[in-house]
Amino acid sequence: MKLLTRKKEIFDAIIALSLFWSISQVVLAIFGEYAKSQLGVTNTIFVQGVMALAGIGIVLGSIFASRYSKYYINTGLVGLGASGITLVVLLVPFVGSMALMAFLFMLFGIFSGFIMVPLNARIQFLSSNVHLGTILAGNNFIQNIFMFTFLVLTTIFAYNGMNTEILFYLMVIVGIYLSFITLKNYFVDTFWATMLILGSLRHKYIYHGLDNVPKEGAALLLSNHVSWLDWIILQLPFKRYLNFMMEKDIYNWPLFHAFFKKGEAIPISSRASKDAFKEAYIRLQNKKLVAIFPEGAISSDGKLSAFKKGYELIPSDYDGCIIPVFIDGMFGSWFSRYKKSSKKHFWQRRVINVYFGEPLPTDTSSQEVKNIIQAMKERYETQ
Repeated sequence: MKLLTRKKEIFDAIIALSLFWSISQVVLAIFGEYAKSQLGVTNTIFVQGVMALAGIGIVLGSIFASRYSKYYINTGLVGLGASGITLVVLLVPFVGSMALMAFLFMLFGIFSGFIMVPLNARIQFLSSNVHLGTILAGNNFIQNIFMFTFLVLTTIFAYNGMNTEILFYLMVIVGIYLSFITLKNYFVDTFWATMLILGSLRHKYIYHGLDNVPKEGAALLLSNHVSWLDWIILQLPFKRYLNFMMEKDIYNWPLFHAFFKKGEAIPISSRASKDAFKEAYIRLQNKKLVAIFPEGAISSDGKLSAFKKGYELIPSDYDGCIIPVFIDGMFGSWFSRYKKSSKKHFWQRRVINVYFGEPLPTDTSSQEVKNIIQAMKERYETQ
């Protein structure tokens, strides 16, 4: 127990997994009786088949979790998974069709994969090799205590002849708590995971030169600006938060302000631009990644506009570098200012290539950076 509680991140992951398995255990334990008493389904093959779909869903969810964790352990999937299984369990008592129930159990499995893969990977990643075996054993020990306790609760309900529907609602309450603790721990990560999943429905992201961006230490990323999604596209391959510089009015949007603040964005306005660049300098001194679109606006014709010299107000004596970035493939999309006609079918995904150039000295001028990105544009841009 001392080893398990030494790192809060490990213990939180173990508790989350234990709650998840407890909910799963109870749902599978009571579904047979629920199908018989509430749905009038007595065919064992139908009942077992529906529950088996949860296993198939876990396989699919694990594959998706692997795909969405291509560059790092995507803990944002955990918040989505916890919220998803809670919603599924809530819907079960309101569904009277076995076909729809089968679909819900499939979703339950997919969301389960979102929880299991990142959390188990995170536990192993954060554990030292010396103590890994003990921590994994302790993880199983705590999970079984939770599952045993919840099965005792199920047995008490069955012994007293209580309605199984009540247990579903109790599991919803547990699911709400699980969702709360996972969203609290992975709030910003959950947002980025949501953006990745939604973006992947329409786009295929390919990143080039990621090794040019330091895994530790400071860097100022300067990119061309062709769409409303550029800031999301730049963040997706990084576990470290990019400290984006954004308009103060957008930063203060009521629905997104908490996310922008926790996501370490830097608000900027025409009246207080110097303060914003001072803050950017502090972030760079603290070895953060800062991202700026020096054109200052989204391109309306796909060409590079003049780079504003504001970022040159940032003193160049920080220990880091400048990374030029070129985003290709978003111009002409739904999210750019210019919407060109496309012969692509609706379900065909747009290929987005993002190129991270060689590190530059911190005193590189705006014109020099623009010239480099222009050269990248001429070399890599696709039609």
